Amino acid sequence: VRSSDPSSATIAASMSVSSLSAATAQPPPGGSSRAQTLCEAASEDPPVECTVWSTSAITIPAGSSVDVPLLVLEPSVCSFDFKSDMQIEFQLELADGRPEAAVAMYEDHGKGSFTIPTPGLLHATLGNTASLVTTATVACRVYVCPISQLLRAERHKRFLAIQAAINSASEELFVLEEEQSARRTEEQSLREIIAEMQSRLDEVTADMARTERRAALLREEVTALRTQA
Repeated sequence: VRSSDPSSATIAASMSVSSLSAATAQPPPGGSSRAQTLCEAASEDPPVECTVWSTSAITIPAGSSVDVPLLVLEPSVCSFDFKSDMQIEFQLELADGRPEAAVAMYEDHGKGSFTIPTPGLLHATLGNTASLVTTATVACRVYVCPISQLLRAERHKRFLAIQAAINSASEELFVLEEEQSARRTEEQSLREIIAEMQSRLDEVTADMARTERRAALLREEVTALRTQA
C-alpha cells in the first residue's frame, strides 16, 4: 500500500487470498456409507480463490491518495464496492499500457464489476486530492476472481441442481411405485374375493334351478292326483 502522504495517512487495509463458494448442497438420504461419502465429496463446492483487498475504515488526508496493487494471475472478473463520508476519486487501472482506467469515479459510494482479459497488475486507487482540508474515511472492497474458477463453480452448481432434481424425481417415483404395488395387491385380493363370490353365486343359481325343476314336477304330480280323485 502506497500513500502520497505516508506521515499522516492512517491505513487499515489488507490484501489476502480467500476461498469463496456457494452453500454446500446436502447429499440425498439413504445408500451405503461409501456411497454417502462419495455423495458428500461430489457435493463439495470447488473453491474460488479470489485476490481480495478489503478495508473497513481507511483515512485519507486532504491532498493524499492510496494505491494498492493487486496481482492478476489469469483472466478474471473484478468486483468492487466502496463508501466514503465524502466524495473521493476511485480508480481501478490495469498496468497494460491503456490510456484510460478501467474504472474512474468521483463519488461518495459506488459498486460494479468488469472483466480483466489478461494477467497483469491491477492498481486500486483511493484519492482525496481534490480536498484541501478535509480527511476522508473510506470502506472499500475489491475482489479479483479467476474466470476459469468461476465457470467451474457455476458448472458444479448446475450439476448439483440437476442431481437434486434427479434425486427428488427418483424419490417421488419410488413413492408412486410403492403405492402402485399396494394397489395391485389390493386389486388381486378383490379379484379373488369376486371370483369366490361368483363361484358361490353359480352354486346358489344351480341349486335354485334344481329346486325349481323339482317344484314343477311336484306341481304336475299333485295336479294329476287331484284329477284321479
